[in-house]
Amino acid sequence: MAADKYSDKFLGVYLFDEVGGKLIDGAHSINLTAANTYTEAAILYTHHLNYYLGNISNYYKPAEFPLFTSDYALYWYDYIAGYDVVFTEYVSNQSRQIATDLCRGAAKTLNKEWGAIITSGQLEPFVENPDQLYHDMVLAYQSGAKYIIVFDSPANSTEPKTNGTLTSDHFEKMNHFWNYARTHPAVDEYPTNTAFILPRDYGYGFRGPDDRIWGKWGADQLSSQIWTNVQALLKMYVLDLDIVYETRIADEAIDLPYTKLIFWNGTIIQEQTL
Repeated sequence: MAADKYSDKFLGVYLFDEVGGKLIDGAHSINLTAANTYTEAAILYTHHLNYYLGNISNYYKPAEFPLFTSDYALYWYDYIAGYDVVFTEYVSNQSRQIATDLCRGAAKTLNKEWGAIITSGQLEPFVENPDQLYHDMVLAYQSGAKYIIVFDSPANSTEPKTNGTLTSDHFEKMNHFWNYARTHPAVDEYPTNTAFILPRDYGYGFRGPDDRIWGKWGADQLSSQIWTNVQALLKMYVLDLDIVYETRIADEAIDLPYTKLIFWNGTIIQEQTL
């Protein structure tokens, strides 16, 4: 019915929400208790999520209606489980660069599409200040995001507002961004040539050196090293860096479409150019 009503304006189906991030934070029902290794956790996560997506997709034609979600961790495995588009979340004081590099890298390597959703500030009413909103929209645009979404909510239920938490200043900044996009050519959706390569199935949350792995294990001996290396590379490469895995899942090889690969263990592979 939605496809008939909206025709070519109907983009697809948004199913579930923040599955990877909620798993990292121990707030999702996917059960990884049987996993003894990171690879077993990756297989269980993608298997269970794919099963859930498949159950729902019995009610429509998935080939016609792409699957969308937003997340703040495990983008790579969201795509493998069956999502066509993942919106990385620009939220609170978390690193926009890391969020972009993880989601964009997964999309590029796995031949998917990506976007950014600007979700909230640090304090109530859970919305960024207008200047930060504009900055984040421009950053996503310059990073190649195909989709840029500004999340709104009903605000305080005791003080309902017509436009939710967004104010006239937010809409003015959104209008400024619209004009910016019209006068600045869009960059390629996958503009990066350099990638930092993570160990296979290393489901690390990437919100700090002590973040959890697959929501089941605490930080390990690699976490601080990987976090420090990524911080240094971000300063060096700025927007020209993606973060991807060395295999698709388990030992399944994958083509890494970059001219320079910087591996987690220090190995660097660079194509020779004439």
